Amino acid sequence: MWLLIFLFVSSKCSPGYAEEICLVKYDTNSTLVKLGVSEGLRGEPGRSGKRGPIGPPGPAGPGESDTVLRQRYDAKIAALEARLNALSDPEWYLATNGFRYRILNRPTDFSDAQDQCTNAGGKLATVGMRNKKVKTKILEFLFTDAYKTGLWIGLTDIEEQGSWVWLDGITADEDATDWDEHEPNNHEGREHCAQIRYGREGTYNDIPCSSELYYPLCERGV
Repeated sequence: MWLLIFLFVSSKCSPGYAEEICLVKYDTNSTLVKLGVSEGLRGEPGRSGKRGPIGPPGPAGPGESDTVLRQRYDAKIAALEARLNALSDPEWYLATNGFRYRILNRPTDFSDAQDQCTNAGGKLATVGMRNKKVKTKILEFLFTDAYKTGLWIGLTDIEEQGSWVWLDGITADEDATDWDEHEPNNHEGREHCAQIRYGREGTYNDIPCSSELYYPLCERGV
């Protein structure tokens, strides 16, 4: 006669079985016979569950350098300025200092250059020439090889040799004025007007006011 008995004999279960209540039986000779356990050997892993939700974005990676971003920004500004000029007043370039600039097409001497600018509604350039960044933009936009002999600007020492004064009455600071190397030199004692040389990064040269080789660079308020 078989007798089924549930016993807490986890320590007597066969290796590999979970330590749970073992199911045992006794035969007629009182010999313990193992029938099984309440938990069998572990089966194969089940199928993967559903994919969880997407996590939040990670930290931003390294972006473009400030220099590259600045170059892109400057290029966009220049393009917008060009479009604005074309729409508002195509003959005059609107600079970032709020003044407009134009090179007149007839080379002449310094005195006539002043008259030409006055007749065009402006004067020989002064304000924009004292700011190197503004001046650079103006020349990049206007100063082509069509005017490669050079440009008249509103700067002279006619009143007093060696004392350079802008036509709007502001005395030029020699150290802050963008003279070319070894200029002004008053060659032969007759160079009293300033011009911008082509291809020399916008630097100034003193020249005889009577020279008729240079084009007027005019400036006017908006």
